[in-house]
Amino acid sequence: MAVKLIKRTVAAVFLALVVWAFFGGHRLANLAVALQAVPAILRNPWVFAPVFLVGTALIGRFFCEMMCPLGILQSLVNWLFHPKSSVRRVCTRLPETKAQIAVRWSIVAIVVALVAAGYGALAWSLEPYSILGRSLTLVGVFPVAMFFILLAAAVGRGRVWCNWVCPVGTVFNLIGRIAPWGNKVEGRCKNCQKCFPKAKPAAPQAGSASDAAEQPTDGMTRREAVKGVVLLAATEKLTDGGYADVSYASRATRARSVLPPGAVSRGMFTRKCLACGLCIKACPVKVLKPSLKALTFGQPELDFNAGACRTGCDRQCAKACPAGAIQLLDGVPRKDVHVGVAKWNLHKCLRNTDGVECTLCARKCPVKAIHWVDGADGGKILCVDEVACMGCGECEHICAARPEPAIVVEGLDIQRVVRPVKNQISAD
Repeated sequence: MAVKLIKRTVAAVFLALVVWAFFGGHRLANLAVALQAVPAILRNPWVFAPVFLVGTALIGRFFCEMMCPLGILQSLVNWLFHPKSSVRRVCTRLPETKAQIAVRWSIVAIVVALVAAGYGALAWSLEPYSILGRSLTLVGVFPVAMFFILLAAAVGRGRVWCNWVCPVGTVFNLIGRIAPWGNKVEGRCKNCQKCFPKAKPAAPQAGSASDAAEQPTDGMTRREAVKGVVLLAATEKLTDGGYADVSYASRATRARSVLPPGAVSRGMFTRKCLACGLCIKACPVKVLKPSLKALTFGQPELDFNAGACRTGCDRQCAKACPAGAIQLLDGVPRKDVHVGVAKWNLHKCLRNTDGVECTLCARKCPVKAIHWVDGADGGKILCVDEVACMGCGECEHICAARPEPAIVVEGLDIQRVVRPVKNQISAD
């Protein structure tokens, strides 16, 4: 009983900390995320892979039982809907069917193949921490998937996702079979059901839901109060504040997306990024947005409609990344990490379309990489110093051209660290 209480306490703490990390949590919350199996192994495989593998071989699936947020949520939901059952139905206790084994290892093979091919966003969409993170940060398929996973745990027997789909659970289950101190069903078990407590008599019903909805609350029924809130919200949406229409720039079309500073290379980033969304939550200017492309869905990229990547940023995105997909380079300030290069489109620029003497991009460039020079026809031509341009997106964000900006940052496949020559001389 004491061991069970300790396990449940540790599981509750881990679940609370991991969820808290997505809402501005403390260092303990970030530590709980950093200890998730796949992010930890991707970040430092030589340290954490032996820890998880040896630990599982000794005491069984301790990670699935006490540290995995998705597994803990399934156990909680199953316990709430099946309070009579005190038996923890996990695959380390119940025998696996041939169909179950075939499904589980087929999924593991698919995940390995996708990661090897560079499609990490698709592969890690089956990883438990990534599912939780995406459901908390993305709007779309992942919250729906999270709902059905928990629904399966509620109507089924135990953690259905862990026992049939999860690739992490499949590997840990295989290793945990040899654990001398793991959870096992003893050979003398005869299905006596003594471990099931007696069912308590059902409490008498106090009244139907419709009666409760009609009960007055401070002179107003609950249904009337809800109608009032809905009407107020609709009125707020339909009321014009009297301001003039504002033309917002549409999302720029670029050949290569701009990755967060510290992603190093596109190939490595797409393999390691779990698309959990923690860096998106941590970005102080909210310039990081999830990708909407199928092969990189959910992985972060810079969206300069929302703002620019500041030259003096303290790299909160890299500090938050649990998998090491965004690296925090020691001693390298943000302004020395070049993530892209600005490209100018003459036919979209206000100087050409409307005859406006606009110089916003040149005036706002923090590294003075944009210059207007005299053209052959007497007009002005924009030149970008590709060595000085760091791809911060300030020019694209400030550009007044509509519907798309006339200057767009194209992402680098391999990011650069560029130091001024005078700093190198003084350092030597």
